[in-house]
Amino acid sequence: FFWKEHYLDYKLLKKKLKLVKAANAKGDVEEQQRKAAQFRACFDAELEKILSFYRYKEGEIKVWIDDLLADLEKCEDLTTRLSYAPNAMADVTMLESRHKQWLEFARDLIHTLRYVRLNITAFRKILKKANKHGVDGDAEQLGEAARLHIHIDHPTEASTRIQHFSNLPQEHGDELQRMQQHAYLLEVADCVPEAIDTLQQCTRQGKHAANMVLKFPQSRVGSRIRARNCIAQADRLLQDINN
Repeated sequence: FFWKEHYLDYKLLKKKLKLVKAANAKGDVEEQQRKAAQFRACFDAELEKILSFYRYKEGEIKVWIDDLLADLEKCEDLTTRLSYAPNAMADVTMLESRHKQWLEFARDLIHTLRYVRLNITAFRKILKKANKHGVDGDAEQLGEAARLHIHIDHPTEASTRIQHFSNLPQEHGDELQRMQQHAYLLEVADCVPEAIDTLQQCTRQGKHAANMVLKFPQSRVGSRIRARNCIAQADRLLQDINN
């Protein structure tokens, strides 16, 4: 299971809720409030852990994308260099050696999208259970500490929204919303398959051109431009999100 330690610890939070439920059954208000506070502290810690890892993965993907763009530029440059520069074959060999790396990146991207989906679902489910037991951390309970109003939308039911108050800083709520939407990841996921296919075709055609001492074929120019423009659009989206 990829990155297991970075996922929401759903079992731990369920155990915390069972203690709240037991206190409710006994009618012990003071115990219920204490156990509810423990649940909220645990939830906040889990939320911080997940947002921190998502932030790291998004940054890592941005670095991968910069490298992918650089390779696409090398690929485009080969269209003119192979016809007159024998040493351009070194770039073809380099691009060929990086194909496995780009496939690993694609798999990593898939796991990141899965990570987002599963954790958002887990957040929604555990908060729904918490609300049933009166542990929604409402503003009255937390008083001035209720700095963050969390809301998690259902993926298919627009009218369904789970709400929760937390004492985490407001920027955590903004990051959670960003993770729920994960617009940059989705944009990148649309671009990467064609970009990787384009690079693979580029190396095949480059090797053929070099062996046959022919001008580099132009048939994939459209694909290279589409792939590069698509990734550039994803980069602009990320800049808009950060601003």
